[in-house]
Amino acid sequence: KSVKKYWLTSSGTDFIGYSITVSVNGDQVDGFFGPGKIVDITSKVKPGDNSILFESKQLGEDYNKHPGDKQAELIVKLVSGGKIHEDFKPEDVKITYKRNASERTDFQDTKHFNVKDK
Repeated sequence: KSVKKYWLTSSGTDFIGYSITVSVNGDQVDGFFGPGKIVDITSKVKPGDNSILFESKQLGEDYNKHPGDKQAELIVKLVSGGKIHEDFKPEDVKITYKRNASERTDFQDTKHFNVKDK
């Protein structure tokens, strides 16, 4: 039986003025500043209810090359599948979290996902 993998991946636009730090079940796993990052979080996921905290910090105008642009987004996705890879299917995405360059506030958002079997 293969073990299901869980990972975070970032996409979108560079330099939108945000960093997004992610914690899974109370353990900080990594920070995201732009697209192109993949982080394996399989070891942090447990059977049953899991929580994922997204802490978005506004970095200021020096780090925002797209001020006022709602289309310039940094997106972090929680993905699950048989192996960790970039070209996953849309149905493999469990949670999607976004911030855009027009926002000017720090955010803390918690989402939950259920794991039947690990």
